[in-house]
Amino acid sequence: MNVLIDELPEDIDGVAINTSFRVWILFEQLIRDDTIRPRDKIVQLCRLIYQDPTEGVQAISASFEHILDFYSCGRRTAKNEGKSTSDIAYDFEVDQHLILAGFQQAYNIDLTTEDLHWWRFMALFQGLPDECRITKIMGYRTMDTSDLPKKTKEQYERLKKHYKINRAPIYMNQKDHDTALRAKVDALFRRAEEWKNRS
Repeated sequence: MNVLIDELPEDIDGVAINTSFRVWILFEQLIRDDTIRPRDKIVQLCRLIYQDPTEGVQAISASFEHILDFYSCGRRTAKNEGKSTSDIAYDFEVDQHLILAGFQQAYNIDLTTEDLHWWRFMALFQGLPDECRITKIMGYRTMDTSDLPKKTKEQYERLKKHYKINRAPIYMNQKDHDTALRAKVDALFRRAEEWKNRS
């Protein structure tokens, strides 16, 4: 799919979904939340993702690969470029104000009132110009300082430490992110199946 010429998807396997960026930020947070029981999490995912949650309950297990494809904006199978890193570039909770400011500064889009398709939101987010504070901070967090001169390296290591996100990584580079998310999803469905078989 080419976002420049094709219509952005509104369904997964023929079942209508909620495409708002807010929904898919919540999706990421829900998948990452280990305090919610697997069966409860699946119910919440159905309510969140599908316009008709009842239809979603039947579709979610068969469609989870395609759900991940949608979440990854159709790029899940793309080759990963760049060095693998465990440094987290951003967090929608930690960086909410900076992301809001970045969209306002770069695009004059107020994310508190506008509703964007998830794919459009992510394209704009990844395209924020270098002048935006969030872009600079993401650069500090993920910068490879190994080949820098000593004084420059010390300076950037201080910035990395200052802006570091202290949690288990879920969004690293695209390949690592997909692997981590898939592992969490697989574990979720495995535990839910075990619960269902015991019931």
